[in-house]
Amino acid sequence: MDLRRQAAAFCVNHVRANDYEGFLTVLALPARHRASAFAVRALNARLVDAVDRAHDGGDAGAARLRLAWWREAMARIYDGRTPDDPVCRAISVALAAAGGNGIEHMSALVATRERDVEQVTASPLVPPASVQALVDYADGTHGMLMRATAELTSGTAVSGEANRAITQAGIGAGIATVLRGTARHLGQGLLYVPSDVLQQAGMEARDAKRLLGLGPGAVGARSDEPKDKLDEQRRHLIATAVRPLAEQAKNALRLADARLAALPRTTIGKEALSPDAAARAACLPRVSAGIYLRKLEACGYDPVHPNLLDPKRGVGVPRLELQMRLAYRHLVDGVR
Repeated sequence: MDLRRQAAAFCVNHVRANDYEGFLTVLALPARHRASAFAVRALNARLVDAVDRAHDGGDAGAARLRLAWWREAMARIYDGRTPDDPVCRAISVALAAAGGNGIEHMSALVATRERDVEQVTASPLVPPASVQALVDYADGTHGMLMRATAELTSGTAVSGEANRAITQAGIGAGIATVLRGTARHLGQGLLYVPSDVLQQAGMEARDAKRLLGLGPGAVGARSDEPKDKLDEQRRHLIATAVRPLAEQAKNALRLADARLAALPRTTIGKEALSPDAAARAACLPRVSAGIYLRKLEACGYDPVHPNLLDPKRGVGVPRLELQMRLAYRHLVDGVR
């Protein structure tokens, strides 16, 4: 097996092991375009792993170095000096086929992850300042991932209505992903509910952290409050804070659906997807986000509800349901 095939196989296996929903999403693409999508998904999995290590109290310095390496790797790949790494080789092949389109968004994705590490390690208990900050983060991660996928599979720069559709899909999927990680974030002492949302709920970040059991002065066993009352307060706080974010994510997904449906049904070539078809294919992660947001609403907007944390149920996104909805979306969008 030559190096190109080894690199492609590595990306498939890496995504399957570390981002199974992403793996299923890529399988919904036409077979001839999956290698490019797996390459950018593998890059994202590598970046997420570096950030997660910093989140989990690991060596923040090592995370910074790893992300800096990827920033430099993007420049080297673009200049034709591809590092000896299977993901880098797969990206290089995809970029060559796409005429260099997609590199800008992959580089932006790395930059967002670098800022993520800096924010978490510098002030781990400070939530985003505003909903707009969370929206920008969602677009800088999921939005950039979708744009890179669209450009790599079409060989054309994303623009116009297709780009606006991707922006909304990225915002919806990004916010949903943050909400899905609430239980893990709380265990790490992190709070991603924006400060302005807490203020609208009549609270400040320090009050929320105390009630949720984060940081000094946390409400716990020493409190005079009955446990049932504390649990009720926590559920109310979580629902009050999470609901507007979930509704914003759902609204973004509805806008994405409307914009994608309005895109022309242009002919798809043998070598590359049309720009409009590529945008629809790149936005398939919105399917998983939509499933989770519906489950979250059914659980009273409580992201730590047991029904949303069971690994056997896909942590809020049952795999069988995801596969069925992806297949349906594949047929409706007409991406062949």
